[in-house]
Amino acid sequence: MTLDGEPATLLAYHCPQSYDNFGLVVLAIHSGQGYWITWLSPQGNDAGDRAEFMEILSTFSFAD
Repeated sequence: MTLDGEPATLLAYHCPQSYDNFGLVVLAIHSGQGYWITWLSPQGNDAGDRAEFMEILSTFSFAD
């Protein structure tokens, strides 16, 4: 995937230690700095959460 046109990695995970939550994380490096953007929500709407997170990320831009 890309974040503001730059390569990024999307990870999905299950958080049983955190009230059985579902999480998405985007990892990116921009101008030599690492970025970690997290989405955390209750289990049960994984596909909808992913779609909403991707929509939000589509508006993201690095502020230099």
